[in-house]
Amino acid sequence: MVMVILRVRVRPGHERDFEAMVEPAHSVALSTRGFIAFDRYLSPEGEEAMLLEFESHEALAAWRDDPANAATQSADRDRLFSAYRIQVCDVVRAYEFTE
Repeated sequence: MVMVILRVRVRPGHERDFEAMVEPAHSVALSTRGFIAFDRYLSPEGEEAMLLEFESHEALAAWRDDPANAATQSADRDRLFSAYRIQVCDVVRAYEFTE
């Protein structure tokens, strides 16, 4: 499994632009073979974290390289964000409990 962790701080006044950027990326992920999950979290300090899970690096590449996702990739990051960080991680071990 491969995890993509995107952490961003959206500049004030650009929240709608950010949502317009996230929606196509999420839609493409939902239709990508090997996509597992997409979650979003907002910290009390205003940082947003998005977690995307894929079955493989090939599935991640299919999502990343999809033309419909190109607008997300080429967004004017300096205009939208005061900070961002992207990490791509291989999951070494995973545990789960569901009641």
